[in-house]
Amino acid sequence: MLDRSPPEEQLQAVRSVNKSQPLSSLPPVNPDDVIYLEYHLHPDIQKPFLLWDDVSQAFDDALHVRHKAKVLPFLKGEDYRMQVYTLLEPRRIVAVPEAVLDVVVEDPLTNKEDTFSTRDAQQELLPPSYDEGNNNMAVVGGGSHNTTTSASITSATFSAQRDLVYGLQNITMENYTQTNRAATVSAAATGAHSGEKSKQHVANHPSRASQELSSAAGTGDITHTMVSAFHGDAGAQVALGDMYKDGRILLQDYQAAMEWYRKAADQEDAVGQRKVGVLYNYGLGVPQDYTKAMAWYLEAADQGNAQALCNIGHFYQYGQGVTQNFSKAMELYLKAADLGNPNSQSCIGTMYYNGDGVTQDFSESMKWYRKAADRGVPNAQFNVGLLHERGHGVPRDYFQAMEWYLKAANQGLDHAQYGAGKLYEDGRGVPQDKAKAMEWYSKAAGQGHVKAIQQARHLL
Repeated sequence: MLDRSPPEEQLQAVRSVNKSQPLSSLPPVNPDDVIYLEYHLHPDIQKPFLLWDDVSQAFDDALHVRHKAKVLPFLKGEDYRMQVYTLLEPRRIVAVPEAVLDVVVEDPLTNKEDTFSTRDAQQELLPPSYDEGNNNMAVVGGGSHNTTTSASITSATFSAQRDLVYGLQNITMENYTQTNRAATVSAAATGAHSGEKSKQHVANHPSRASQELSSAAGTGDITHTMVSAFHGDAGAQVALGDMYKDGRILLQDYQAAMEWYRKAADQEDAVGQRKVGVLYNYGLGVPQDYTKAMAWYLEAADQGNAQALCNIGHFYQYGQGVTQNFSKAMELYLKAADLGNPNSQSCIGTMYYNGDGVTQDFSESMKWYRKAADRGVPNAQFNVGLLHERGHGVPRDYFQAMEWYLKAANQGLDHAQYGAGKLYEDGRGVPQDKAKAMEWYSKAAGQGHVKAIQQARHLL
């Protein structure tokens, strides 16, 4: 039972904290962040406890409850003869009424977990990469994977999704014309890199400029792209590399993707250089190597590639291949954001949310997330919804949370699909509708979202 009234007898004060936030950096308790859950007394031992269902209702993404540094346990029953201890049902967490307990929740999505492409900045910080051309999520290690799964889920479906192993599908260059789709591709697949190449560089590649114009109109032809790539057009080479990397139109082949990205990179193409770095960054078709990834990102950044600056900032934020340095990460993100890069705007939002190298500021976090969300970035849209749901930086507003979850969910983001399903199931911000909840759970479950699978099973 959720109650935001002042504390009374039998009420436990709780607040949410992020999983990644160190104990040493937790801010003092702010009364505006505290909510109250009813606690109960165990009839046998007279110990206070919280119902885990109440914790989960208040915080959808709750992982565990903590008092200072101690994770509070579930209460257990025991059979002394068998020396077996079992969790009591419904599940119960030890309460500490005189303290404010920390409910540890999942971190907001960052580019470390989810990535996206926009017409202005087509780049993958971490796979799976979002393909705006056909609204599929290209899953690492396998072919593209449509998110519009059926709302009818059976146990067999769950098992298949959970156990599915995506194997690499290789194709030789001699067979490149053997495709199973129409020979047209979206702008995202035909070498349009708006905002990433200077006008001067495009002017030096007339065939690329022509291709960008045709791709913007959505009339790119795969045969033309391939022929242009074989004849040395850097934009077409990058586009062909994208097709191989994402498994769009052509069967997925990371080695082939690297080959075509390298051809573009060898012509000093900044996008090609950056994408070579991406493959080294995540070990796609090559051994993972942060040092080589950084070298390629720097090559692209030296040409003013905003997404490369963002990727380098990501390395410093998370200490990948370099010593973690939040100040350096923020500096790079701000430079990329000044160049109009929405990924960096989202990263800045996360740094303010977590208090990484800056004073934690939910309002400032919301400001930066909104900048990226308004540019159509799915994970930023989800985070805007999450802040509305949690009441961080803005008054708690489930209706607004649903609005933003749906924006991201309709772009295929599994976390947002789960969030929309949960609000529909609980009737928060919208009338309760378990059929719609199942529909969204099904879509997220189809992408392997564990909690969505669990919730969908619960609704069956």
